[in-house]
Order: sequence, then C-alpha cells, then structure tokens
Amino acid sequence: EPVLSPGPVALTAGAISRAMRAGPVDRLLPLPAIHFDALSKRVTQDPTEVRRYVGRIFSPLRHTQVIRDLPGFLRNVAGILEKA
Repeated sequence: EPVLSPGPVALTAGAISRAMRAGPVDRLLPLPAIHFDALSKRVTQDPTEVRRYVGRIFSPLRHTQVIRDLPGFLRNVAGILEKA
C-alpha cells in the first residue's frame, strides 16, 4: 500500500513560526509557471518566464555576478536533493 505524504497539515506551529522568521520570499515566489501537456505527458516552462524569474531573484545584479555557473550549481543541488 503506497504511503501518502501528509502535506502541509503536518507542519507544526514551530515549523510555521520558523518559516515566517526566515525573511521575505517576494523575490522567490511566485515560481515560473509549469505547463503540462496531458497528451504528450511533457512538462515545459517558458524560457522567457524563467529568465525573468532569475532576473528578479538576483536584481539588481546579474546571476553570473553572484554564482558564476548557476546552471551547474542548480544541477549539483538537484543531484543532492534526488539522493535525499
């Protein structure tokens, strides 16, 4: 029998309080839209939206001024998260 994730209801009051103290997330949210094509079962994102999102996160700097190889950094992070 598959185990279901408890979802947001599993958050404790302490976890919510810590998240609220973490600081503003207005640069991080909302994330760029994800488009799902049910026929092909493909997930895509609009490259223009993604570039705009990255620009908003790092503004007024360019992402290369903060992390020289942002794509490589993100691939590394994704690999670590996949193993978690």
